[in-house]
Amino acid sequence: LTGINYYDVTNIPQGELSSIDSYGDGKHYEIPAGKSVTANLGYSQQKDADCVILVKGTWRVPSDIQFSNSQLILVDNGGKIIFNGNATFDSGARFVNKGIIETATGTISIENSSTAEADCYNSGTMTLNKGGLSVAGNNSQLYNNGIMLMKYLEVRGSCTFTNFGKLTAESTTKNNYTT
Repeated sequence: LTGINYYDVTNIPQGELSSIDSYGDGKHYEIPAGKSVTANLGYSQQKDADCVILVKGTWRVPSDIQFSNSQLILVDNGGKIIFNGNATFDSGARFVNKGIIETATGTISIENSSTAEADCYNSGTMTLNKGGLSVAGNNSQLYNNGIMLMKYLEVRGSCTFTNFGKLTAESTTKNNYTT
């Protein structure tokens, strides 16, 4: 995190948040502590892979969103993401959560069938209020050393889920719930 200049996405006009890669260096973005943004931050997957979004403030995602092409979402201590819809991590996309991830509705899916690994690490708090977590694919890996609370945890395929923290799920299948 040090030595990299992250572009403050709260300086991008609201109407342009659906395509942020023309700002800054095209790869490193930040929601600073004490600031908030409500948007599906869009990133051109054709331009470049390995986009990093560092969340130190609050990011409200108002609808379904997909992360792919090795995008990395970093939620720092004190940072928070609130998903109001489904969030899908695939094609090598990954997240590291040291803060808070919440869902108002929807499922967080980590589904990777490509050769790229989709590693996701939680050492903060994930509260999936009306939804759950779906982990599937050949190279999906989820590590928990924090707190995870959800309606369901669905794990399929040859993925890996390692838990050293606290995990509470009411069901092991999404079929029992409507989000």
